[in-house]
Amino acid sequence: GRRFDGTCLLSPGDHPFVKIDRFVEYIFSCIEHESQLRQGLQGGAFIARDPVSEPVFKRILDGVRMSPFTERRIVTFLRVNGL
Repeated sequence: GRRFDGTCLLSPGDHPFVKIDRFVEYIFSCIEHESQLRQGLQGGAFIARDPVSEPVFKRILDGVRMSPFTERRIVTFLRVNGL
């Protein structure tokens, strides 16, 4: 029942964690303080993975601005912070 967001597609080879074709779900974008992310890693709520390559990261970040599912406050946050 969810809507497909084709803004940023990821394929095997984009990252070792990506085994089948995927898409970024910008509807779930949120802003969290670094301390909350670290706490989530330490508590096991998040699992650290290898970073994505710079080109893949740029595609994902560009998609934040282009996706119709990204909340405007997220786009504003990126702009205000020079990202």
